[in-house]
Amino acid sequence: MTGILTMNETFILSKEIAKLHQGNIIALVDPKEETYSQNAFGGTDVANRGVITQVFKNEKEAEEWLNEILGKS
Repeated sequence: MTGILTMNETFILSKEIAKLHQGNIIALVDPKEETYSQNAFGGTDVANRGVITQVFKNEKEAEEWLNEILGKS
C-alpha cells in the first residue's frame, strides 16, 4: 500500500483483515518510519481479533518470527 491511512481507516481495514484471515498467521513488514506505528496499531487490532500476527520493520525479523511460530529452526 502507499500513503498513510487515518486511524479510522486502519481500524476498518484491520477488522476486514481479521475476518478474512482467521486461522492464518500474518507477518507484515513495514520499513517506513512514517507508517510503521499506524500499521503496528492495525496489527495489534488484528491480533486482538484472534489472528496470529505481528508487524516488523524488516523481512529478516519477520521470517525469523514466522519460523519460530511454525516451529522451524
